[in-house]
Amino acid sequence: MQVAKDLQYKSAYFNLVFKSNTVSVGLWENLGFQRVAILEKAARLKGLPEGVLDTAYGYWFDLETLEERYLWKSIA
Repeated sequence: MQVAKDLQYKSAYFNLVFKSNTVSVGLWENLGFQRVAILEKAARLKGLPEGVLDTAYGYWFDLETLEERYLWKSIA
């Protein structure tokens, strides 16, 4: 995320995080991304019951307020 900020990106967006993928949802939220979009009945995914469509989330991150934990650490 520091590289994106260094390239003068102001924010980052990741789409299609499926509700049924709780590990992925947790990852994006633990990284500080905010859920800003909900798309109901977005996809028919393997492993879900027949006829059930999963919800997809979109996550946004404000790179202008990038925290210290995301910055490169010098080894020297």
